[in-house]
This record gives sequence, C-alpha cells and structure tokens, in this order.
Amino acid sequence: MKNTEFGAIYARYRARSKRLARAILKNEDEAEDVCHDVFVKLYKMGEEFDTSSEKKMESWILTTTERTALDYYKKGYRKHEYADSDEIERAAEVLAQSRSTVDEVIEVIEAHDSVGAIFRELRRRNERNYEIYVRVKLCHMPPETVARQFHTTSNNVNNIVMRTKRWLMKEYDRNSDL
Repeated sequence: MKNTEFGAIYARYRARSKRLARAILKNEDEAEDVCHDVFVKLYKMGEEFDTSSEKKMESWILTTTERTALDYYKKGYRKHEYADSDEIERAAEVLAQSRSTVDEVIEVIEAHDSVGAIFRELRRRNERNYEIYVRVKLCHMPPETVARQFHTTSNNVNNIVMRTKRWLMKEYDRNSDL
C-alpha cells in the first residue's frame, strides 16, 4: 500500500472509526487514541493489507476499531484526561535532577499557587494522564517505561503527554488572563 493510498483510506474511514470508538468509550480523547492505534496497525501492515475489496477494508477497520476500543474500555486503570507549561517544567527540573520521587515532584508542583491549581484540576479530571505526564516530562522517565507501568503503548503515552501539554498551556494562559 502506497502512502497516497493509505492517505485516501485514512481520509475515508477516520471519522467513522473515531465515532465508533467514541460510542464505546464515551470519551473524545480516548476515541482519538483508539482511532490512531487502528490506523497505525493498518499502516504497518503495508502491502499485506488487501485494498482490492472496499467491503473487506471497511469491515477490517471497523472491527479492529471496535475490538481495540473494547480492550481499552476493559482496562481497570482507565480514567479521563489532560496538562503543561515551561514554568512548571523548570520548577520540577530541580527536583528531577536531585533524584526526587514522583510523589515529591507532585507535591512541589501542587504547592505553587496558580500552577498548582492547574495541576490539581488536571489530577481531579484525569489522574492517569496526570501521572503519565509527570513521569515522562518532569521525572524524565522514558515513554517505553511509563507505557509498561500503565499497560499501554509508548505511542499512546506520547499522545497523552502531547494532549496534556496542550491542555496545561491553554489552562495556564486562561488563568493568566484572569
């Protein structure tokens, strides 16, 4: 399968895949993760994937989406979402360099008033994403290690970190305007 062919398949089925995952998971961000995982699997299959039959192709994508979403839904540690700021990273950097534990880094972050409030909100909304973000960005743990700890893929860990960082920046900007 060529990149242009993959791009056309992605454009045609992404919305349906995401919609199906969202219906199962009831969470936009988790649905995006599932959709992403499905299309990564498809891309990695390359020439092995039969694109000659539209019906088979659609069936594979939707079945894989459903199974992936159900697997994700069954995970006991599953929660919700979001977080970042350069100021936060600099504050935690000192602790990380002194070989502090994840819990110590979290305590220092949450002690800072405005930044702490944003992180407390993140923790309240989605403790799992909060923990992943702190471990990867502030404690400098490799995404592969964090992925094993949370029973997920390193790709999913990187997606969570990226979305969390975006959310943190948005919240930080919003709180700065107040």
